[in-house]
Amino acid sequence: MDVSALLPLASAPLVQLAFTIGILFGFASERSRFCTMGAISNILLMGYWTRPHIWALAAAVAIGGSTWPSRSG
Repeated sequence: MDVSALLPLASAPLVQLAFTIGILFGFASERSRFCTMGAISNILLMGYWTRPHIWALAAAVAIGGSTWPSRSG
């Protein structure tokens, strides 16, 4: 069975690009202390809504980014 026929986008450059993007996002989220529990505690303890808004934007981008390719064919 030819796997490349089933997954035409699973090429080595695409996998390397996805890995690089994942590493960069992980580094950026670690440096910025991107944390769901921190966002919730900011709302409850301080009434500070900036981190929850950033978290919601990231979730919306992730949902849109994963839905768009499946909807576009």
